[in-house]
Amino acid sequence: AAQSESPFHNRELLARIYKDVKASYAVARCYLAFIPTYQSGMWSFMLGSKQYDPLKVARKESRFLEAKYYTPDIHRACFTLPGFVQILFDD
Repeated sequence: AAQSESPFHNRELLARIYKDVKASYAVARCYLAFIPTYQSGMWSFMLGSKQYDPLKVARKESRFLEAKYYTPDIHRACFTLPGFVQILFDD
């Protein structure tokens, strides 16, 4: 995983990073976080994996995790992108 810039200010760069990660790895996923000290607050991160897809984590495996916040639905939601970001990755 790596930081991949602001989806507001570096749209072309973010799209290029995704394309490069997708060309190098079987799985490419982007996720966002709000970091108040970064420009625009919203920042992106790119995940590349040769084998594992974070969206294909078995739900039954998570039953062993007892967390107050984290759930399988929260996990999947992390990789749900707003339309103005998702459009950068649509082929």
